[in-house]
Amino acid sequence: MARTCCSLHAYSEAEDYYGRAYSILSDSLGAEHSLVLDTMTDHAGVLIALSRFTHAEQVYRTVLDMRWEYVHMPPCVRAGCQLMADCTIVSAAIREKQSGPDDPGVATALTNMGQLLQRQGRFAQAEPLLRRAVKIQEHHHGDTHLQA
Repeated sequence: MARTCCSLHAYSEAEDYYGRAYSILSDSLGAEHSLVLDTMTDHAGVLIALSRFTHAEQVYRTVLDMRWEYVHMPPCVRAGCQLMADCTIVSAAIREKQSGPDDPGVATALTNMGQLLQRQGRFAQAEPLLRRAVKIQEHHHGDTHLQA
């Protein structure tokens, strides 16, 4: 129903449906399940359509945190001052356990966050995310595929 609302540009209604879907899915499948993370990602897209960029960024950060573990992360990044800038990033969390470090779901999460940061003019923060997403897509599809 949420996707139908989105196709009709009824984003406020879609937001309500995504909230309910999140509650149902996380209660039945667990908060770390890939369907829950996908629902959160879709919800963040609705928040962007509603120009609620700060909230969308928080949702994307949560999804990324659940999909990734950051190694050698500076305190400023842990505090949320910047996202993955100058960090060594190692895939380790949920999606890696389920599908490996180069899972396309991780690439999608990185792309979504990178595009949000670009939209806000935060290009230096967006670039490493988008570069990593491209590497994952190239690994998964090959460097000549349209997804890469």
